[in-house]
Amino acid sequence: MDSENYKSRTKLKVEAKALQKLGESLTEMSENILRDLSLPDDLYRALIDAKSMKKHEAKRRQLQYIGSLMRRLDAASIRQLASNIQHEIGENKPLVSSPVLLEYLKNLTDPVPDENIIE
Repeated sequence: MDSENYKSRTKLKVEAKALQKLGESLTEMSENILRDLSLPDDLYRALIDAKSMKKHEAKRRQLQYIGSLMRRLDAASIRQLASNIQHEIGENKPLVSSPVLLEYLKNLTDPVPDENIIE
């Protein structure tokens, strides 16, 4: 196991929960704003579907699905998405009141390939 890229199960769960919270904040935006964010088609459709769900359990499962779709995005896309959301809601309002999400976004980095390694 590569210790540099290893993430504990707890860390993975925290990151998944953070992305789910980010997805939850997206469901609160209008369809026009979501369209302007240039989201992947499956994520956009999942967000629109979540907006129409009224039952608590169905919405909870849909948010989990949205979180799983968000985990497929690369770090740069997530940073750009968070930046776009922040711009839409205004700079003075917090993105979400989730400290987990804020910590995740603060620590979000792309893995940098080591160019000095000879294969």
